[in-house]
Amino acid sequence: MTKPHVVFLAIGFPPASKSSTYRHRASANALIEAGFDVTILNASRAAWEQETGIDESLLDGVHPDIKIVELPLFREDLETDIRTYSQERVLDFNAWRDDLFNRDLDFFPERVFGHWLPTLCQAIDDIQKMHPIDFVLASPGPYVVLGAAQHAFDAYSIPYALDYRDGWSVDVLTGEQAFTDSSVEGVLENRVLENSLSTTFVNDAIRDAYAQRYPQYAEKMHVFRNGYVAMDLDGYTPHPLRRNTNDPIRFGYVGTLNIVNDDVEKILEAWVAAREQNSNIAKATFTIAGHLAAGSSRGTGSKQQLIEKYRNQGVTYSGPVKRSELAGTYSQFDIALFTAVGAKFVTSGKVYELMATGLPIVSAHDPELEAVNVLRDYPLWAPAHAFDTTSITQAMLRAVDLLDSISVETISQSQTYAQQFERTASSQNFARTLRQLLQERSL
Repeated sequence: MTKPHVVFLAIGFPPASKSSTYRHRASANALIEAGFDVTILNASRAAWEQETGIDESLLDGVHPDIKIVELPLFREDLETDIRTYSQERVLDFNAWRDDLFNRDLDFFPERVFGHWLPTLCQAIDDIQKMHPIDFVLASPGPYVVLGAAQHAFDAYSIPYALDYRDGWSVDVLTGEQAFTDSSVEGVLENRVLENSLSTTFVNDAIRDAYAQRYPQYAEKMHVFRNGYVAMDLDGYTPHPLRRNTNDPIRFGYVGTLNIVNDDVEKILEAWVAAREQNSNIAKATFTIAGHLAAGSSRGTGSKQQLIEKYRNQGVTYSGPVKRSELAGTYSQFDIALFTAVGAKFVTSGKVYELMATGLPIVSAHDPELEAVNVLRDYPLWAPAHAFDTTSITQAMLRAVDLLDSISVETISQSQTYAQQFERTASSQNFARTLRQLLQERSL
């Protein structure tokens, strides 16, 4: 029996070194297990090298039957070869960039990425000729993939499903409406939701906001949470169980540090205050690992300069971490820091991975962050009750108290709690549901 062919619009699939890659990888693998023939549409390695960097080890976890098509999708604003710069760009970069982004709107109502639509649609056309498509799965953002899914539906009557990692009509960072129902974006989103067989979201808050805005499609809207992948932590051993009482405590952060510099400084000032109030933290170290920015500022720039100011306070930046290095990195920490931008609409995929370590977790973020609903029952959680220096300091002190009383049992309890968020089962359920919807549609 021929397997149904799904084209998965997964911009940010491995080897892109960005947060979306883990969800994309788990979903694609699950689609294979559910009996699909899977083709991925992604930007090229060169594009990701230019933007977020690449991590070839991420491909180790990709099912060998998955076909990856890399498209020539680039961001001209991230180009670093000055020999290609126009006079307009050199003389006034901001004006040049605004003009560039405004031209995106000629193709699709999304600045930065709108001009990608013709390339995505052409890829759909080419694949349809060579290997007829039975189904399309689009995972925005960028939201231009919605236009490509709609093209497949309009041109070839190919059914599709949507997997929102963020909200388009709701700004997940501010919680405000991003555009009106009557706007170009609003009319387009209404149409793609109407035609979608199923629409999933990463948390209840975004799903509920969409269900309230588009009640006519609410029955087709579901939550497909992020999670961690157990194989990414293969070889992990909790350092607190190997630590001698007199050893310096090791605080650590792993991930893309996408909070603003002022918030980074709040955390670092809290660290200094905690060192002044606790003799054990005074001897402790704080390692920050991961990307600090995107594009030409990745691994350099103002965040790294800010971190460097606190070097004499035991703070170091160790650079990006490959997936293959993740378990070893976490194995060096006694206490993990979690921080994120946004509020009630943001969970962040990183929180699940942190819980899987079984380490005490210091939370430094808006107290209304949706991730709080996930962390609330985690046994070793030390939350800052406000995103300010004093509250973060208290959270760090609380984390040390938790570390002082840690045991094999408490780490095991924490890891057991986290196991419900392992991606495999939820991804498999997601893929099986899509297969069932496709089968029901063909009856």
